[in-house]
Amino acid sequence: ANTPGIIRGSTQFMDSKRANESKMLLTDLIVSLIDMETDKEAAYTYVGPDGKYELSEVSPGKYKLQLNLKQLNGRGLIVKQKPAEVAIPFSKDESVEVNQQDFY
Repeated sequence: ANTPGIIRGSTQFMDSKRANESKMLLTDLIVSLIDMETDKEAAYTYVGPDGKYELSEVSPGKYKLQLNLKQLNGRGLIVKQKPAEVAIPFSKDESVEVNQQDFY
C-alpha cells in the first residue's frame, strides 16, 4: 500500500499598516488541495491562529495548494504568488512530509 503524506505550511501577512489585524484576518482561512489530474478539491483545512496549516493523510499524487479566493476578497486580502504545486511521491515505507508551503 502507498503511504499517505503530510503537507504543512504557513501564511504570512505583509501589509504593515494592517499588521495588528493580521491574526484575525488569517485565522480560519481555508487552504484547498486541488488534484492536478482532476482539477477537483482533494482536501482542505483551516489556517490556525498561528498562521500555520497542515493537511494529513494526503494520497500520493500531484496537487496545487490555494487559499479560498472568496474568503480573501471578503477580508480585503490578496495573495502575491501563484498556487504552489506539490507532489506526494509514491512510497511504501514511510509517510512523506512536504514542509514550507507558504503563502504571502
